[in-house]
Amino acid sequence: SDKLVNCLKNFGNMKLASETLYTIANTTFLSYVDAASFALLYPIVERAVKERDFTAKKNGLMIVGAAVVLIESPDILEPYLASLLPILQDISLDPVFELRREATKSIGTLGKFLPDLLEKEIMPWALNHLESKAGETDAQNFRTGAATALTEVVLYTTIGQ
Repeated sequence: SDKLVNCLKNFGNMKLASETLYTIANTTFLSYVDAASFALLYPIVERAVKERDFTAKKNGLMIVGAAVVLIESPDILEPYLASLLPILQDISLDPVFELRREATKSIGTLGKFLPDLLEKEIMPWALNHLESKAGETDAQNFRTGAATALTEVVLYTTIGQ
């Protein structure tokens, strides 16, 4: 908790942010994530996934995925979706497989717990990118990312049925 508070107080210190992300990413959460906990985690995670550094991005995505699964109530995510979903969507189109995988896993989890978001935002976005006509390399990344996101959505929404 001291690292988390120090990281929030020294927001410009990327070394401290990386250490904090590593600690959080390697922490096993034993209880649900409540609104206050997510409010503390989100600024650090949001910054991490916007960084160029691969490890910071990956750790940030892993934390988002774990937190979304353990969120106490899906309503807690509502204030963050306007910034979180576009970030996850952008990274899910990334040519780096590991980043794309972590982002699409989080999208799948969001779709499971927020069916309205799945219907109104995630599915139209993924289907649109499956038909991408961008430049050849970009289109291939877009289609792969969208297909992976759809696979995660199907996986997460059909488990237990």
